Amino acid sequence: MGKKQIEKDFSKLYVGQNQELLIENYYKKKKKDMLLLFLAGSILMSLLAYQTFQQRRLEEGNSIERNPYGRGKKEVTLEVQREEEAWQPITVTLGEKEYSKEEVESYFQQLADALPQIILGENESVDQISKDLNLPQEVEGYPLLLSWRSSNNSLVDSQGRIRRDKEPEGETPENGQAQEDGIVELTVTMEYGEWKQEHHLFVRVIDEEEGTEDSFLRRLSAGIQAEERESREEEFLFLPRTEGGKELNWRYPTGKGVFILFLFLPIVLAAVWYEKDKEVHKQAQERDRCLQAQYSEFVSKLTLLMEAGMTVKGALYRIVQDDRQKRGKGKRIEFLYEELGYICRRMENGLGEIEAYELLGRRCSLPLYRKLSTLLIQTVQKGAANILDTLRQESWRANEERKNQVKRKGEEAGTKLLLPMMLMLGMVMILIIVPACFSFQL
Repeated sequence: MGKKQIEKDFSKLYVGQNQELLIENYYKKKKKDMLLLFLAGSILMSLLAYQTFQQRRLEEGNSIERNPYGRGKKEVTLEVQREEEAWQPITVTLGEKEYSKEEVESYFQQLADALPQIILGENESVDQISKDLNLPQEVEGYPLLLSWRSSNNSLVDSQGRIRRDKEPEGETPENGQAQEDGIVELTVTMEYGEWKQEHHLFVRVIDEEEGTEDSFLRRLSAGIQAEERESREEEFLFLPRTEGGKELNWRYPTGKGVFILFLFLPIVLAAVWYEKDKEVHKQAQERDRCLQAQYSEFVSKLTLLMEAGMTVKGALYRIVQDDRQKRGKGKRIEFLYEELGYICRRMENGLGEIEAYELLGRRCSLPLYRKLSTLLIQTVQKGAANILDTLRQESWRANEERKNQVKRKGEEAGTKLLLPMMLMLGMVMILIIVPACFSFQL
């Protein structure tokens, strides 16, 4: 939005005021708002940059915190610098914090006690197995891996499936008596890292009738992973301080959010600057719409007063005086009467009638007012012989135009309501058809 357009809009919106001062204050305020927005954006970027810098710093002693129990491994992308050499990216994989031997043995015992109930599935007792067993590979709450082995795959396989009248798979029963009685030994191997423990459970199956890096990075990564495996019982992994006799510096990679915000801030400032000018222009356009809507009423009042014997100048003064009285009773200021009041003040200060009516046509700038301005000038220049007939015709034409405008607005409102009405119709159709379809199915 150019400066000339802003000056034109201000001349419309602020009648009889110092336009230069108003425009100067407008640009001062806009520049102040831009400065405040820039400062706010700069502070935000500084905070983000500080936060990013803090996030890049490693814990005391070049340490990285592991995930707690049960959270799995995590990969951390870092940057490493050897003395004055360039920073290079490296990825470190940390396993979750591991349990101590005493804790693992405790879990072995707890799970061994709980397994007889866990494996039952839909069965009621280990002595009456008629449905598939539940032989899990993991049990929630226990950091152990389970593997199963059956002593009689012809009755129960290692997945816990009952296999009556099927060919045996894998191992065969160790003795005929166990097969006759339907007793199957299930061996579960519980593993955690390097620790293992076997546990044996016996169940009785019954019939259903019964129931890319360089050498430096490769060496560094291999050393870190070796240290990571040895320190899994520790809460932190401590990264090496030296490699090949050279000091290592560590940091997290720089995030891209700050740089994106740096690029985005000028766009925001430009958009806000343009939006403020656009808002002024919208106000000027709204003023033109109000003038067009008030034209019919103004011409009717002017015709009525001139029929009563007043001159054009006297009629204008009377219209402005009536508006001032109504405004004193709480009526809001309207654009047309501001313009008329400004014209009357100019005539009181010595401006001629013809110049005043020309000024009225220029300031209102709409074709309707320019035409009326020409009629009023002709009245002053040539007399008022046919002015009343002309004004009556203009008043009738203005009323018809106003009716057409109201009709068009009604049609536009109806068009805008068309989509919501169609959506409501669709909802009503669904509410009717869906229950009917369900009733037919029943």
